[in-house]
Amino acid sequence: HDDIMDDDEIRRGRNAVHVEYDVPTAINAGDAMLAIAFERLVMSANIELQDIPSLVNRIAWMVRRVSEGQQLDIEFETRDRVNEEEYLEMIEGKTAVMFQICAELGAQVAGADQDVIDCMSEWGLSVGLCFQLMDDLIDVLSDSKTLGKPTGSDVAQGKQTLMVIHA
Repeated sequence: HDDIMDDDEIRRGRNAVHVEYDVPTAINAGDAMLAIAFERLVMSANIELQDIPSLVNRIAWMVRRVSEGQQLDIEFETRDRVNEEEYLEMIEGKTAVMFQICAELGAQVAGADQDVIDCMSEWGLSVGLCFQLMDDLIDVLSDSKTLGKPTGSDVAQGKQTLMVIHA
């Protein structure tokens, strides 16, 4: 869905799904991948039955937060100014929470105690924020061959990155 919303034609050096096929197929494939994730979760032999509701709840929360962050990203394209706090809220939602939930739920499924789960959750959130900041930098500083897609596409699309905010 992200490549469609951002009008990106290349994903990791290859045609994005909506370019290779079409937009309806790409949307359908994204929806199917989400369904497969839930199917795999509930069918996993390594996850206790009583843990499934909390895991599903946290994943659903993450999906909602990603949608909210993506919506902010879309809305920010039409604004002249976005402040740093708004930007951080947006990247936390559209990117960082995915890292957060992966780290958090990985610790939970591994049987860690709540203190470790909380630490992994915070660590994942921090890694996710750093990932998005680096992704924004790479979009400006890298070359197209290394990046696997045209450079500067975020700025060209009016994306409110931290560099744009402080320019």
